[in-house]
Amino acid sequence: MAASTASLELRNDTNANFRLWGNFISTGLAAGGWTKLDTDITWASVSAPAQNTFAGYEVWQSPTEVGLTTFYLKIRYGSHNNATVGPAIETTLGWGYSGSGSSLSGVVGTARSTLAGSAAAVATARTCTIAAGAGYVVINLGNGSATVCGHLIVIERTRDSSLNKQDILKHVGQYWTTVLASWNQVLSTTYEYPVETSNNAAFTQIVTIGNSIAFGRVGLMWSNSYAGPITSPSEKWLGCVAGALGLAGQTVVIPVYGVDRTFFILTAASSSIGSFAALSTVNSLLLYE
Repeated sequence: MAASTASLELRNDTNANFRLWGNFISTGLAAGGWTKLDTDITWASVSAPAQNTFAGYEVWQSPTEVGLTTFYLKIRYGSHNNATVGPAIETTLGWGYSGSGSSLSGVVGTARSTLAGSAAAVATARTCTIAAGAGYVVINLGNGSATVCGHLIVIERTRDSSLNKQDILKHVGQYWTTVLASWNQVLSTTYEYPVETSNNAAFTQIVTIGNSIAFGRVGLMWSNSYAGPITSPSEKWLGCVAGALGLAGQTVVIPVYGVDRTFFILTAASSSIGSFAALSTVNSLLLYE
C-alpha cells in the first residue's frame, strides 16, 4: 500500500498538464502494488485529448489477496465536456481479464465516466491525493469534489457478517460539473446490482454538530452502498464535523477494525461528499496509505 500527494492544475490546456494528473494516478496505482497489464498511453509523449474525448486506457490488476478472487480495473483518461477542458476519468471493474487489449471479462461492471463534467477548468493548482493497495484505490483530484473539475473515486472490497473481506466490491465516486454528480456501484462475482446515481448514493449515519464531540471523543460518519444489498461501511471514506480532527490537508490516525489507519482530511463543504450533505460543515476523510 502507498499514498502520495501533489499540487496540480486540473486542466488539459497543455499536454504537460494532462500528463501530470494522469500520470499521478498511474504512478500511484503502481506504487500501491497494482500491476499494469496493458495500455495504449505513453505518459512521456501522450497528447491532451480534445473536449469530451479520451486519450487512452490502462488495465490494472489488483494485488493478490489470499482466499479472494482477483479483480481488475480499466481506467480511461480524457477531457470533460467544456471547451476549457478539464479532466475526465472512466473507471470499469471486472473479475477477469482477456489477457490482452482493453477488454475485461467475467462479470464486468457498468463503466462510470465523468465526461459530463461541464465546469470550465481553471489555472489554480489543487491538492490531489491517491492511495492504493490490495483491494482498494482512493483517488482525490482537487481535495474535495465540490471544486472546479474535482473528482473523488473510491474502490474497495466489502466485508461479510464475520468481518472478513469478501468478493463484493464497492465503487463510489463524485465529480463536479455545474452541480455535484455521483454514482454508487456494487459488484459481486456473479452480479452487478443496479447502479445508483443520486447525490446521496449511499445509506449514511449522520452525526450532528451538537453530539459530534463529547467526553474527548469525536463521532465519525460512515456510509454503506445500498444498490442491491446494504454493504459493510466504507473503510476508506469517512466523515467528521469540520475542524473536529484537524484542518484540510492534514492527516489523522483512526483505528478501523482494530488497525490504526491514516486518513487525509479534505476541504469542508456540504457538497464535497453527497452522502454527508445533511451537515453543512463536514470534512471528508480519505484513506491515505
